[in-house]
Amino acid sequence: MPIKRLKKIKASNNQLCRRGRKMRAERLMIVDDDLDHLKKISGYLVNEGFDVATESNSKKALNRLLKEDFDLVFIKQNMTGSDGLSVLQQLQKAGSKSSFIIMADSLDIRQAVDIMQEGAYSILMMPYKMEQLKEMVIKGFKNRSAFLEIFQLSGNLMKVNSNLQDKKKHLENDQKLLKSKVEELKLLNNLSFLMSSSLNPEVIIDGLAQNLRDTVHFDIFSVMMLDGKEIFLKVHSNNPLGKGLLDEINRNVHKSFTRYVGKTESFNKLSEKVEGKSRKVISIHQRSELDFNLQVAGKKLGVLKIIRFSGEPFSEDQKCLLSTVSNQLALFLNNALEHKKYLDLASHDSLTNALNRRAFDDIIEREFNRSVRYKTPLSVIMFDLDHFKKINDSWGHQAGDTVLKEVAGIVHNCLRESDIFARYGGEEFVAILPQTGIEKAGILAERIRIAIENKPINVQEGQINATSSVGIACYPFSSVEDKNDLVKMADNALYQAKNNGRNCVYIHSKENKFREIKLKGNIFKPAKIESHSIA
Repeated sequence: MPIKRLKKIKASNNQLCRRGRKMRAERLMIVDDDLDHLKKISGYLVNEGFDVATESNSKKALNRLLKEDFDLVFIKQNMTGSDGLSVLQQLQKAGSKSSFIIMADSLDIRQAVDIMQEGAYSILMMPYKMEQLKEMVIKGFKNRSAFLEIFQLSGNLMKVNSNLQDKKKHLENDQKLLKSKVEELKLLNNLSFLMSSSLNPEVIIDGLAQNLRDTVHFDIFSVMMLDGKEIFLKVHSNNPLGKGLLDEINRNVHKSFTRYVGKTESFNKLSEKVEGKSRKVISIHQRSELDFNLQVAGKKLGVLKIIRFSGEPFSEDQKCLLSTVSNQLALFLNNALEHKKYLDLASHDSLTNALNRRAFDDIIEREFNRSVRYKTPLSVIMFDLDHFKKINDSWGHQAGDTVLKEVAGIVHNCLRESDIFARYGGEEFVAILPQTGIEKAGILAERIRIAIENKPINVQEGQINATSSVGIACYPFSSVEDKNDLVKMADNALYQAKNNGRNCVYIHSKENKFREIKLKGNIFKPAKIESHSIA
């Protein structure tokens, strides 16, 4: 580091020390041209006890920031006549010591990289919850303190350099500490960027484990999290894990999770990922363990457990760093789960909880292309409730809604875990059966038809006996060229079933004809020899 730069840092440190003796409260500024949003978040932070200044104009904000000291600055990325990145660049050129957080509603990877390279502490994606904003403010102040600590260490290095012969040992210690702090800050910045670039928990946990491996030695890195009613476990290991050791770790992590979250259900394993070179492990009983509870605004998300089998116990600095990392991970997991909730709502029918038409269109295209690529069969079953209008007219729309929900539940229970089920529209439903030929699809369709026919549906006024007409098309059995043809032929087979008495199943064949099928015991057979040509 140049001598002139070190002298400037030292002078700045002396000023900071004098200010510290005056016990100045930490200050933050929010720059946002959206007055409603500015008023909302500034009012919230003031009520939380923070010293907040606001500006709605980037030019005025820049002039003020050059004259006044602020510990933390929130800048909106997209503003009229300016952007957060340009304001950040000008402040950095002027030698500002504030910590900066960019608020953005959308960013591509390139923009995010530019912002972080310009020295921003983090990026706050909009929309966000007020609890997230508060957490970011608190962490931002802590980050500011960390930078000040580094400046202090740099000043110490300047002092030691003036008398190298007498204080060589102190210099070496300060250099080591400075390097450690820089590595920690680099790690935290990398994690901030990583967590802003993906909403996939597996991707983030993998990246987190990889980054930590270079800073904090560990043998086992595991995250157990709660997603709705399901519990998931992700394990990273620097050593190949035998079954006995893996089972022991699973029990150990689950015990910590149960103690914190209070859930005792069995869990599904996301994966066990083994990385690094194999080495002999000392007894698993000779180990150091750290548990970190993952929580955001009182919401319990899971547990992070880190295990070291041998070597030195975790230092206090390492514990502090891992605590900060766990807080960041908790914020990300909460964001990811909230995002997943939003996607589920956007892709599911609110009445039946089946996938909606939009989601079906996306999935059928993906599955059809996969079938063509790997030369595997793909079946589509479409079915429609018979005389549903009469049910609504005779029993009322509320009863009709009950019938739709009950039928959706019946179909869902008949399908396999790999099948995809959606409400196509009105009283019409559709199922996608990957890697399923025409015979298995026919058996499944007939079982669904029978299950609907044999299940009386209770409504407030009594019982309704519903039936369904079913159509099936299968690639490559049916004569189809694309996913639209496949859906169309299944729909045509459905209408063939309706035209031939309802409460039956028809299949579209290679000859562009249709045939009815029925189950003979557990045997799939055509019920009629004659075929019906497409109208």
